[in-house]
Amino acid sequence: MKKIFLSLFALIAIVGMVNAQRVWAYGLNLEQSGDELTFTFISTTDATDAKLLFVDENGDVKGEVTVNDVVEGENVVDLTLNQIPATGTLNWAVELSADAIDEVYEVTEDKDDFYFYLSQGVATNNNPQSPHFGKIYVANPVSGKEDGLSKHSQTQKNGIYVFDPLLNLENYGEGYTPLNVSFTDGWDAIHRIAVSPVDGTVAFVKWDVEPFTVYTEDPDSLDMLEWWDEATDITPTLNQPVAICYDKEGTLCVLCYDGKGETSSIYSIYKMTDTIAEPVFTQEGWIVSGRSSIASDGRGGYWVASKPTDNATHTGKFMHVSEYGIDMEITTGDAEEGFPENFNRAQVAYDIERDILALGGGGKVTLFNVTYDEYNEPTTLTKWLETPMFNEEKPKWNTDGIAFDYAGDIIVMCASNERFYKFALPTDENTCTTPAPLDQIIKIEAKEDGGDGDGEKEDSGNEDGEKEDGEEDGEEEGDAVTNTYVSSNQNRKQLINGQLYITRQGKLYNALGQQMQ
Repeated sequence: MKKIFLSLFALIAIVGMVNAQRVWAYGLNLEQSGDELTFTFISTTDATDAKLLFVDENGDVKGEVTVNDVVEGENVVDLTLNQIPATGTLNWAVELSADAIDEVYEVTEDKDDFYFYLSQGVATNNNPQSPHFGKIYVANPVSGKEDGLSKHSQTQKNGIYVFDPLLNLENYGEGYTPLNVSFTDGWDAIHRIAVSPVDGTVAFVKWDVEPFTVYTEDPDSLDMLEWWDEATDITPTLNQPVAICYDKEGTLCVLCYDGKGETSSIYSIYKMTDTIAEPVFTQEGWIVSGRSSIASDGRGGYWVASKPTDNATHTGKFMHVSEYGIDMEITTGDAEEGFPENFNRAQVAYDIERDILALGGGGKVTLFNVTYDEYNEPTTLTKWLETPMFNEEKPKWNTDGIAFDYAGDIIVMCASNERFYKFALPTDENTCTTPAPLDQIIKIEAKEDGGDGDGEKEDSGNEDGEKEDGEEDGEEEGDAVTNTYVSSNQNRKQLINGQLYITRQGKLYNALGQQMQ
């Protein structure tokens, strides 16, 4: 058994801040009419710097255009073909930067939309190529009841609810059962939920009545009441599934209770291909109850968390497992080692892009930075930070689901508080690039004026590359914002003596983005 070294950093103080998330773009769309191009994207918060990047088929950046005044919400940029500083067959991307985030803090507000009677799981779609990129899926298996602990509305029916990245509830209306009409209320009717990182398929474990099973469905029909009616049962031969996740390749992985062994329970991890279940790992006693969760590490292994049902102290354990066995196992409950004292509901999530492990327990989420050796086995867990307590008066309440979004912030479910939370996590480099869907192509032929076709610009200054007198920074082709307006500010474009000008917040700018006197 490998020894794990823990480095405990001082926890970051929690202070009140503006409810801004880490910055990133979604909803990228391109419309072309002749030589006119309209780029649209949505930003999760105001940006301090923004660029449109133009990339070739290899993903190499061949040119960029600066965009000013990007704000939270929808932003639109109008360009012509000759303003694109590159040639060839191009795709595009949005690079946004915002102020650093110094402390962890809650993004969600205290309002009805974020309250669910029995929130049991959460998952995110972090694939920019998916039409559902950025969506947050919340599982609520039990309809709201009068015995709810919250003073907020508890009228939601059971089902799966969908939020956009700005935390707007998308698929719920009065009298509408979201994404689920075929399942009755029950604690484990929608036990755990996962989203494929490849095609956006949504899956959940059904564990209320036999046959215990896992359902999957394409999320394109979000406006249909019968979203799950024709879902395919892909686990007809498996025993009781207790947790699911997708690996980096988009394969559904299921943690199952396979029955009683001679000395203890047998649990297995399966990979699913259509209706074929391939066992990855099986062992007696390594999981202690159905209150478990599983997350892929993106390297062929899994982080698994478990909590005994009969353990009054709510201590549990989590481990790293691969096809070769358990290469790390840690029992929770020792606060001096950095692990939560309370571990009810046993929730774990993993950020593959940043190698950050999230562990729910003690009424909060604890995050660790993870390092691996050349064999893809974890060697070091370094405690990074903790979120605020969900309920200071009852700090041992449950964590029922954790998921990372595209930029690395976390979404958390807590059935004890009947709450949906989002927390912004600290970062010094609050910059994120979102590629557009690959079918959003721009084709620009090489220019006849000697351009080399790779989007590079010739020097516009003297022989030494210096600018002539009176030439200002940012006036080179491709560096300035042209024909730009931000819809949320209702900026106005106008022609004056044949020249394009833009009015932003009562100030006049020329087409290069320079403020006029």
